[in-house]
Amino acid sequence: MISRILLVVAVLVAGCSGTNVPVPDRPANGWWRPHPGVRWQYQLVPTTRTGPGIVNGINLRPDEVCTPPPKGAGPVCPDVYGIDLWVDSQVTGSATDVVNTEAVKAIHSLSAHAICYFSGGTLEAWRPDARKILDWDAAHPEAHLVSKALAPPYDNERWFNVKPGAGRLEFLTEIMAARMKLCADNGFDAVDPDWPDAWLHNSEAGWSEPVTAADQLGYNRMLAGAAHRLGLGIVLKNDSKQAPDLVGDFDLAVIEDCQWTGADIQPCDPLTAFTAAGKPVLHVEYLESDEDPPERNPLGTPAAICAAATPGFDTIVKKASKTLNDLPWTPCR
Repeated sequence: MISRILLVVAVLVAGCSGTNVPVPDRPANGWWRPHPGVRWQYQLVPTTRTGPGIVNGINLRPDEVCTPPPKGAGPVCPDVYGIDLWVDSQVTGSATDVVNTEAVKAIHSLSAHAICYFSGGTLEAWRPDARKILDWDAAHPEAHLVSKALAPPYDNERWFNVKPGAGRLEFLTEIMAARMKLCADNGFDAVDPDWPDAWLHNSEAGWSEPVTAADQLGYNRMLAGAAHRLGLGIVLKNDSKQAPDLVGDFDLAVIEDCQWTGADIQPCDPLTAFTAAGKPVLHVEYLESDEDPPERNPLGTPAAICAAATPGFDTIVKKASKTLNDLPWTPCR
């Protein structure tokens, strides 16, 4: 086992130094279309440690990340990684516009796939294109492009108004397509545009005209089309109530806490439309809520959470959504 670990770490180091590394197969005419049964890791918060197997703060060390499932006989490793489009400023020192290219290369050296995370439904103040968005909003006050701030702990984000009209969708299409092109140009296999569910948050956003379910479907299909034109797969993130309508447009789904804190607004059951269509549902449940102080998941342990997971979902357990660190990571199978 130790010799295998050292071999994989050596491959990671070679990949990070610019050596050509194997890339998982991508269809010659199309994009990555995964099937249920993947094991995924979700790391949006970097580790501050450095060393072999840690690339841009993403922990790919098999001796640390590979973990036994609650009922497993031995450790299993992720074959899909969800990571941010951009390297975190905790790693770069201050820059926010460095793309996670080296981490993608390292993930591919493990014959795994890389999903490119960014927000598709909110303005994040720290992103490198935030100024362009704010400038457009200031120049087009009649468009009401961005909302008031979200509730803590996401109070440095604001909803995008995805209702058609006033040039909003044309501008957002330009922004999202540019982000997706960065993902494609830097080797990612799919995109994960978060927050594609503004229609469920009208009261929080404070719009004078609410975003409707039909508005959201149109916007989300725009995202899917933009991804596919660039040869990327695309995740439907958390908008599970619209999953039966969108399963034909998206390649996989990611759902957070549908068993617990998200059960009312993003329930698990509609996503069985994806598994029925042979498309994976990457499901994460958290041990703690985002409140301060946090509540504990009533199921208590990863083993109990895994036992309650929807059959057919590819479920993992992490600590909390606001602390998506590398560890702990518990795969349910």
